[in-house]
Amino acid sequence: MNRPLHNQDGDDFSALDADHFDVESMRRKKLIPSFHRTLQSRVRRVGTLKGFPRLFFLRRAFCLYWVVIISLLIYLKWYYPSYLTNTTIRSTVQDFSTDWCRIRNARIDWKRIHETCEGNTVYETHLPGWGEENRTNGRYSFVESMDIRPVGEFSRITIQSLTAYGRLKSVGGDYWRVFISGPTGFAPTVFDRRNGLYEILFLVLQPGNYCLSAVLDHSICEGMKDPPNYWFISGILKGKQVYLMQPLMGGESLCFNVHTNYGPMIRDEFLSYGFGYPSHCGTDCKFLADGYGYWMNDTWIAHAPEKLFEKSPRNREGILWIYGDSLALRFYDSIFYTPLCKEIFRACNITYSWVYNMLEPVQVEKYKRNYRDFDPLRVLQEIRHVIHHPEMDEKSVIILNCGLHYVSALKFAIYRQLIDDIIATFKETWEDEYGTAKLKFRGKLIWKTTTAIHRERFLYHDHPSPRFLTLQRIQLYNAYAIWAMCRAGFEILDVFPMSYSYPGGTDERYDKHDAVHFKNTVFKPAEQILYEYFSPIVKHSLYYRLFHNNSSLF
Repeated sequence: MNRPLHNQDGDDFSALDADHFDVESMRRKKLIPSFHRTLQSRVRRVGTLKGFPRLFFLRRAFCLYWVVIISLLIYLKWYYPSYLTNTTIRSTVQDFSTDWCRIRNARIDWKRIHETCEGNTVYETHLPGWGEENRTNGRYSFVESMDIRPVGEFSRITIQSLTAYGRLKSVGGDYWRVFISGPTGFAPTVFDRRNGLYEILFLVLQPGNYCLSAVLDHSICEGMKDPPNYWFISGILKGKQVYLMQPLMGGESLCFNVHTNYGPMIRDEFLSYGFGYPSHCGTDCKFLADGYGYWMNDTWIAHAPEKLFEKSPRNREGILWIYGDSLALRFYDSIFYTPLCKEIFRACNITYSWVYNMLEPVQVEKYKRNYRDFDPLRVLQEIRHVIHHPEMDEKSVIILNCGLHYVSALKFAIYRQLIDDIIATFKETWEDEYGTAKLKFRGKLIWKTTTAIHRERFLYHDHPSPRFLTLQRIQLYNAYAIWAMCRAGFEILDVFPMSYSYPGGTDERYDKHDAVHFKNTVFKPAEQILYEYFSPIVKHSLYYRLFHNNSSLF
């Protein structure tokens, strides 16, 4: 029998009512939580890592948005300016590095120096376009541009050479003798651009007012001329003397201010990267000291530390033998009573030489020469006599220089060959009983560069005797000797910059016309280098004590 439909619906509603009754009963018994309690529970779980991504994605996105915004603000406020600054510093350091290496490589780039006057070094001969009509007039020449940078950066001044007729020069070959004085004093490096312009490049490390002095010594390569063939034999010279000694712009004052750099000094940034070494500039030269620096209060202060190669200590061992001209003799006299000769080495000795050994007075030696031409074999034999001396053992050192007399007397090609032969002499070997090749000279060679001169102090500027003794030739001969010694692996003591930069010039105490000799104090820094290089008791870095001015070094 069929039941009415409404009865079925009524049964369903009755079941639902029963279910509702059961749920209410369970809630009252706290077996099913209320909606309010469930919501509170879910909200509490939002604070946990597990609940956060499930229910509050928008809140997470909102928080992430603000994290990004705050991070961007921090970046723009602190990091980005620092990034820009560091990028600028890196760029500036690269520029600094370029100029740093230009100066240091210039002292060994003999080809660059020689190429300016290549084919134009024959005495009393000029190439077409290099005649007297194109000789520079220092008084008419002028400063073309100035770029003076703050302390610790390279500055530059450019000179434009003019002829006596007021024409702009378009070739090189001039020699400008330049000195900068102020709180410090130094001789900057001058680059011949070969187009009539001369770039004066220098580094100032003390603020203040500085003045530039520039004098034209020679023009149209006349300071690079080789002696004629008869020169070494007779010393008699025909022809006109061409030592100009003309001040730039007629001696007009040229002064400028170098301001303090209130940020980090670029020189310090450069050194902090470890770039102050010869290898950074692409050379393997074993300089005992950088050589470049400035004088301040009669103290030589280096621009930067050079790598001091492994110390070579002695304890009353070996002979320190000085070999050279009157400047070497003065150096020997200066060190004779110092620890170098009394404590470090067993003894010191000297060979006094001009071109040949000076065993007797000058006039006697000249007479013995008997009007003979230069004999390089005699020079080599005299050197062998020293380095093969029985007392010259493996602890012995010879400091050698073939300097001013060679520059004055020899053609450049002859000097080059002589330097090559001297190197070969020190490389000579013999074979022991086992057929092993060993060096005949067991000691150490240190090549000492030729010092600067002050030719303007000679009594007679047109006297033929110093005709070929020019700063232009000295720098050329120095450059080749350093280059060759670097290739041979010998150590180098470069004293040219400290002598050229000395504010007082040559020693006038005994002869006001002395153009070549300096006070012993000028080379005390070189003595200190040798002392700390060979001393068995010096433990710390050479350059922290070398010039008694730590702050100037780093």
